[in-house]
Amino acid sequence: MFFKFNKKYLSLLVLFLSISFYSSAQLIDLDAEDNDVENIKSRTGEIRSEENFLGKGTYKEVFKFNWDDKGVAVVFFTFDDKGLTALTREVNFYNIYVHENLIKAFAYSKISRFIILELATNSLDKYFRNNKQIMGMEEKLNYFLDISKGLQYLHNNNVIHRDMKLANIVLVNDPEKKWFVAKLIDFDYSVKLNEFEVFEEGYSRGTTGYKAPEILKPFREIEEERDGEVVKISTYRYTRAVDVYALGNIFYKMLRKKDFYPSAISWISKNIRIVNTGLLSRARGRPSSGEVEFNLYLRALKYKKYVERDLLVPNYENIWKYFFKNKKRPLGVLVGKMLFLNLEERPDIGFITEKLDGFLGLSD
Repeated sequence: MFFKFNKKYLSLLVLFLSISFYSSAQLIDLDAEDNDVENIKSRTGEIRSEENFLGKGTYKEVFKFNWDDKGVAVVFFTFDDKGLTALTREVNFYNIYVHENLIKAFAYSKISRFIILELATNSLDKYFRNNKQIMGMEEKLNYFLDISKGLQYLHNNNVIHRDMKLANIVLVNDPEKKWFVAKLIDFDYSVKLNEFEVFEEGYSRGTTGYKAPEILKPFREIEEERDGEVVKISTYRYTRAVDVYALGNIFYKMLRKKDFYPSAISWISKNIRIVNTGLLSRARGRPSSGEVEFNLYLRALKYKKYVERDLLVPNYENIWKYFFKNKKRPLGVLVGKMLFLNLEERPDIGFITEKLDGFLGLSD
């Protein structure tokens, strides 16, 4: 059986939710509980029905579940080592990090491979696609501020998300607020920075179109011993600036109603990656998909005149002209800085949050 979900866990979940639906306490480990609630029928078939299906990832599937007019999301993980690793990572993350702009977790079972999360009304990606023609500046700024606050909380705890994008932001209904509350989700790639405030590994993580330029190409090559042989490994270096760049892409798309990152670059890069990892082995001297993507990115910047001759000095005048006009100039400059090639020139998330708070005050 691919997934297991018996009435004991369902009953304990009902009991837990009835006690504290929005508690900030650590997750309940349903495997460690001895008590049970009688006369509660298992609703596995109902939970995992087609109409309750919300989405799927590499090692998980998500379903909505309604109990006493309170909705939760049940995330089932695959019954293999990778599924268990993914579940363990999420449990460890949610047990440590709690913030109003991060999706909340309630309970989990490693035996039955599921975690219970707060149910969102919609993803920001889908909501924006359906409402982008009618969304006003005040609503957008509210979501920008929510997202920035969630990211600031992570950065203040030396954690970087590494996969910021519209699809990884959800909207949760709050009857006391005018707009939805935007919350970050999907922390599969999230990592803790080291004492030098960087994280380095042999993979370029993230989503094409949101990746910062500095992680399109390897940072350096190191030698590592594997199976008795010394091999060269390309590594990528991550800082908080990779999240800021991706956040700039999110803001740009919602403000301009189109992608900042040329779609042709994503298409070319994806197809080169398929060739390099498919039937043809990568020949010596042939550029990687990341290298091609990086060079095309520079060409796009030159075309838009975002940078001066050395590609490192920002041309803020051209940035704001391309983004916005007249009264919206300060917001355009802020987004332009977030998208700048040189990571040292990008503002930190605290500065961004402060500015957005000010912009929102001016929009009232």
